[in-house]
Amino acid sequence: TPAAFFSLFLSMMCGEALAPPYMQRLLIGKTPRSTARGTIFSGLFSLPFFLITAGIGSIGRRHSDVLYTLGCRDITIWDPIPERAKEHAAKYPGMKTVDTFEEGLQQKPDAVFICSPPALHMPQAEAAILAGCHVMVEKPLALDLESLEKVKKLAYSATLIKFFIS
Repeated sequence: TPAAFFSLFLSMMCGEALAPPYMQRLLIGKTPRSTARGTIFSGLFSLPFFLITAGIGSIGRRHSDVLYTLGCRDITIWDPIPERAKEHAAKYPGMKTVDTFEEGLQQKPDAVFICSPPALHMPQAEAAILAGCHVMVEKPLALDLESLEKVKKLAYSATLIKFFIS
């Protein structure tokens, strides 16, 4: 529905500050009863989705904050500066860190949010696609057209993988 899309869009763009979880659930509910039921169930269960956020700069922090707020509890984060990743993970119960991006992919995540420095976007997207993960890449997508074309072909060949650009 348009309301559900709008709610998700607001939460991803603005984080909890402008679209807190209770507001998201109110916008998504089709009837008052389904809204109440969804609010109760969302408080009891987290999303069964394991993902990695690669890079915990300001955008990576925003994505992991919003995903945690939306109910994802199985989040692993990696950052080129390990202390920054550990400091961010300490804010959320259950959030984990890994020392290398490859170590995170070995855990078989469902999706990878690539928010790392731009020079790493295409190599990490390629590795995530080859590992069978859905991929979301922050902008700028690539630093050159050659690497972009390579990852695009790889994503098209992996029929079950979704490749998103933020």
